[in-house]
Formats: sequence, structure tokens, C-alpha cells
Amino acid sequence: MADIDPPLTNGAPSSRLPPGTKWADVERDAPADVEADDEEETPYTRVRGERQASSHRVGGGGGGRGDPPPQVQSFLRNFYEDVEGRKVGNIENAYEGQFPRLSDQYYSKTRWVDPSSVSRYYADQGFEKEKDVVLILYKELFYRHLHTVGGPESAVRVRVEDREDSWGNYRDLFDYFLEVEMEKKPGRGARGLQFPYTWTFDMLDEFVYQWSQFKFFHNKTSQGRSKRSDDDGRIRFREMVALADRHIWDSARVIEYLQLLVNKSGINQYFRHNRERARGDDRIETDLGLQVGYFAIVQLLRVQCLVGDYRLALQQLDEFDFSGDSLFYRVPNCHLSLFYYMGFSYMMLRRYTDAVRVFSQVLTFLHTKKDDYLQGTAMGHLLKMKDRMYQLLLLCVCLHPHRLDESINMYLKDKHADRHARLLKDDEQEYIDVFNYASPKFVHPGYPPFDDMDDYDPTELSRTQVEVFLEEVRHQKLVPTIRSFAKLYTAIPIQKLASLMEKNEDEIREILLCVKHKGRQLVWRSGPPLSGEVVTMEEGVDFFLDHEMIHVKSTKIHHNYVQYFVHSIHTFKDMIRSVEHGLQRRERV
Repeated sequence: MADIDPPLTNGAPSSRLPPGTKWADVERDAPADVEADDEEETPYTRVRGERQASSHRVGGGGGGRGDPPPQVQSFLRNFYEDVEGRKVGNIENAYEGQFPRLSDQYYSKTRWVDPSSVSRYYADQGFEKEKDVVLILYKELFYRHLHTVGGPESAVRVRVEDREDSWGNYRDLFDYFLEVEMEKKPGRGARGLQFPYTWTFDMLDEFVYQWSQFKFFHNKTSQGRSKRSDDDGRIRFREMVALADRHIWDSARVIEYLQLLVNKSGINQYFRHNRERARGDDRIETDLGLQVGYFAIVQLLRVQCLVGDYRLALQQLDEFDFSGDSLFYRVPNCHLSLFYYMGFSYMMLRRYTDAVRVFSQVLTFLHTKKDDYLQGTAMGHLLKMKDRMYQLLLLCVCLHPHRLDESINMYLKDKHADRHARLLKDDEQEYIDVFNYASPKFVHPGYPPFDDMDDYDPTELSRTQVEVFLEEVRHQKLVPTIRSFAKLYTAIPIQKLASLMEKNEDEIREILLCVKHKGRQLVWRSGPPLSGEVVTMEEGVDFFLDHEMIHVKSTKIHHNYVQYFVHSIHTFKDMIRSVEHGLQRRERV
């Protein structure tokens, strides 16, 4: 996009507001329920019109009266013309550079220009051809910025109608992807929209984020308002019930939209096609539909993880391409999200070997790239996600020891030595603290029981996940105790072991069964991430029970160092001969 300060020319005169007309006049004079005249009806504009007619609202809030700064007006003009002209480089500059800069400069404590005002501005400028699409994209930026600056301690509030309008706008956006972009056939002269990969991923990422934030807001607010007996409290409680009745940010519909994007894009067929060919197909580089489907898979993984269905989360990746040139390497936010939620799902499924492999892979990659890979407007978020993965990795190696890459070991010793020591001492509260910090913020997918709110607890899902994890921690504590006793004997009666551990014989049998079970894990070898084979993690000793006697056998591998030393001796002799040969040649010279 051209520099935002001077007026845009792009080889053609730009439209201007009529002489003497001010932005405030545009905002004031147009009817509040009209966005454009004589719109050409398309599937997604028709649906959008029906939603607006039913809600009698345009946009989602007032960004303040008066003319926006000239730089902002220039940005809006350029943004329209660059989307219409399919100028990906300019759109990337607008998204990653100009919009954040203008937000910091003019809108750090207020809303951006109201979308309905932008719509009327475009109409007065004569921008009609792509106005619907550009407005959807502008609203995506508008509501994302609103969710960023809005909060309980901020002067900007995210209102209920803002959340509802944002939901409607995402539906418009996805309907456009499904009914327009994904219907275009390659090779027929169709010139589809193009976005920078980062923005395409961020659209879907923000969609899931706003769903989770709405669920937190809706569940907590419903609980609070149900306890109020005044008229205002009852009215506001009915508002919460009405939102549920209209299925605003409904979890099933969120998942349905993401699944539709995956299915309609044909991304899984694309993955299978590429695996069957010796030479890969690079259509995804320029095909927006494939890109949307690709990133929707990552968001389905995330959603299923947030609601606690870890098997279904990993199932989303059955066809996914993890090769070295995969698209996620070009979008750091996608890269870290993919490996974070995949690793966490493995951890909660008690597949610690796979969790360590996944976390180690991405953290080693980040170590080699330093922090240059994480540069950008989302750097703070990505660095926090990186730290969470380090702490989840710490939990995994404390529960099931693994050899780590030296760079990761050094980082953990440097940054988390004290925490590691407390975890090794089986400090249960430390496990809770690390889990609460490093785990995702779980989302209850349903609506509250509006007819019985007295016993409703919106934090129930989060507490359940902590309890499940703690139960696993308590079981894993038994493993080193049993193995330490087993290393002292080749055979030991149950009665004697019970005496040593100060437990009764039935408890010892339960503990032995638990230890044997915890010593077996499903480990990925190849194929889909959910697949794997059962592997016994023996850790030096194994045992079996024969009536009242525990028999112990050593499984420690005794390394034969003879070959190593013989090889080293021969290597050393060759070096000596080479040196002597060199000295003899010098003497002859």
C-alpha cells in the first residue's frame, strides 16, 4: 500500500467528498439502517441483509464524532483500492504496519471509526464494486481492535451488541469464503482475493478467541445477574437467555463453520494428493480457499483442546502435512499454536514421549532461530506461548524422565531451576501452579442452566482438568518408589514390601498394577498423530507377580565399550602416522 500520508493516486484520480462536505455530515445524514444503495445481491450479501434487518443495527458502536485524521481517511481509501486491486503486498503492509501504527496513534483508548460511517464514506466516494467485501474485512479489524483495547479496567467497553455484531460479521466473512472464493475454479480466469498468510490465520484465530471470550463473559454474567432480584438484574438476565436462544457464538455452530471451511476447501484431499505425488503441488501458495481450510484445521485442534476432547483434537490432524516446507513455518503464530495444542493434547492423553517430542521439536527450532522468528505485532503473545511450552515440557519430564536437547536443558536450568527442584520434590501445589499457568484457558461449550443457576459453577471444566492431571501426578509418584525398592532385590515377598512401605498387601497389589500400567505408553511411529504402538518404558528394571512373590529382572542395557576404545586407538594411531609422515617430508625438503 502506498504511504498513508499523501493522497492516493495509483495512476488514477481518487474520489473525494463533495466540496464543503465533512465526515460528520456523512455520518449524520445517512439513514442509520442503510449501508449502501442498489447493492448487487449475492448469497453472502443477502444473508447479511437479513441479519441486519432482524437486528435493526448497523455496525457495532460509535468511534467518536467528527472527521477522522487525514491519515485514517487515506488508509481507508487505500485499503479499499488495494483489496479491489488484489495487491497482496500493500494489504500486508496495511495489516501488519499501518493499522497497528494508526491504532496506537489515534485509537489506543477508543474505538476505530464506526463501520456504518465507513460504509457511507465509501458510498460517497463512489466505491461500490467491492464495498461489501471491504466492509467485512474492515469490521474484522474493527472488532478485533475493540476486543484488544476493551476491558473491565478500560474506558472502552465491549458491549453485548458488539459481540453479537462481530459474530454476524464472521458469519458474513465465512459465507463469502464458502460461497464465493471456494467456488472459483482454477484456470478459468477467476481472480480471487489474496491476503497475507498471517492475516488469513489471524482471522480464524480471532474467531476462536472471541468465541472463548464470549463464553467466559456469558457464563459469568448469567451467574451474576441470576442472583439479582431488582428489575434491571432481571432484564439483563433475560438478555443473556435471549443470546442463547439466538445461538450467538454457539459452540456447535463455531465448530460447524470451521468444519465447513475444511470440507469445502478440499484441503485434506490436497494433502492426500501431495503425498501420492513425487512432486508436490504448490497451489496452496496462491489459493485462498486452501489456505483458509489449512488454518481452519489448526483452529479445530484448538477448539477441541479447549473443551477437553483431546482425542478428537488430534484426530483433526489425520491428514495434516508436517513436512519441512509446510505453510505453518511461514506463520509463527500458526506454528506455535499447532505444536502447543498438539503437545498439550498428548500430555493429557498420558502420551509423555510424544508430548516431549512435539515440544522439543518446536522449542529447538525456536532456539536455532532466536527471537527473530517471533518478531511482529504478536511477539508478546508468542513469547508467552513459548514459555508455556517450556513449562509444559518441564511437567512432562518430571512425570516421565526423558533425555532432552542440550539447548533445552540449559534453558530450563537457567530459567526454571527452582521450579524444577520443587516439582522433583513432589510439591503438589507447584504442579497445580504450573498447570494453571501453562495450560490453555478451558471453555465450557454449553450454555448455563438458566432455570437452575443456584449450583452452577462456570469454572467446573477447568477444575475438572486440574483434578484429572493431579490424579495422574499422584499415580506417577508411586513409580520411582516401587522401582527404587525393586532395584535392591531379585525377588521380594509382597508381605515384606508392604512392611517396608508401611501399607497393607491389598494396597501394594493396587500400586504394583498401577506402576505396570503407567510403564506402558502409546508412542507415535508414523502416520496420523493419534496413531501409535504400545511401548513398555522399563527404566532399568521390570517385575512380575507370581502368587505372593515379586520377581525382579534388570532391563538395563550394558554397553560394550570395547569397540569404542578399539576404534579410538586406531584413529589415534592414524593421526600419529600422519604427523610423522608430514615431519619426514619436511626433513627431506
